[in-house]
Amino acid sequence: MQTIEKCKQNGFALVAMVTIMVTILVIGMVGMLKWSSGGYRGAVNRTQRTRMLYASESGLQYTLATIKSDRKPVNQAQCDKISNAFVAVASSLLPADIVLAKFEIIPLNVRTCQVSVACASLSDMNNCVEITQLISGQFFSLLDYGIFYNSDMEIHSTRTFQFIGGPVHANGNIYVGCDGHPFYFDSTITASGDILHEGSNGGDIYIKNGSDVNVSMKQGGHG
Repeated sequence: MQTIEKCKQNGFALVAMVTIMVTILVIGMVGMLKWSSGGYRGAVNRTQRTRMLYASESGLQYTLATIKSDRKPVNQAQCDKISNAFVAVASSLLPADIVLAKFEIIPLNVRTCQVSVACASLSDMNNCVEITQLISGQFFSLLDYGIFYNSDMEIHSTRTFQFIGGPVHANGNIYVGCDGHPFYFDSTITASGDILHEGSNGGDIYIKNGSDVNVSMKQGGHG
C-alpha cells in the first residue's frame, strides 16, 4: 500500500511540474511575441515618418527651385502661385499612402520666405511630420545686370532714352538726369547708397518697379 501511495504522489508531482513548465513557456512565448510585434510596429512607424519627412522636404526643394528659376523678388503673389502649383502636383509627386496636410509660404522680404510643409499618413492623419524653413532663393551673377558699377555712378542723357539692358546697380550713389526729355529704365535700379534725380528742371525719369509699373522718380536732389 505504501508503494502505491508513493507512486501516486510522484505522478502528481510530475504532472504539476510539467504543467508549471508549460505555463511558464507559454507566458514567455506570449511576451516574446508582444515584444517582437511592438518592435516591428515601431520600425514601421519610424520608416513611415522618415518617408513623410522626405515628402515634406520635397515641398521645400520645389519652392527653392521655383524661386531660383523665376529670378523675381519674393512677394505674396509669387508665393501663392508656387503654393497652388505644388498642391496641384503633390498627389503625383508623393507616395500613394502619404498626403499633403499643409503647404504655406510667407514672404518675409524680396529675397526670403518662410515655408511650412506637413505630410501625413493616409491611414492616420494624426501621424504627421511638419517642416518649417527659411528659404532665400535669389542668387545673382554679374551677368544678370545691364550695368553693375563698383562706385558712384552718373547716368545722363540729352534726349529721350530707354535703357533695356537689365537691372542697374552701383556700390555707391547713382545720379540720374536728362535734359527736358524722359528717361526710361526697363528694370529695377539698386544702389548701396542713394539714387538721386539730377536737377529739378530735367525730364522725368521712370524706373520699372517689382510690379512692372513705370514709376517717376523726379523729386529733386543732386545738383
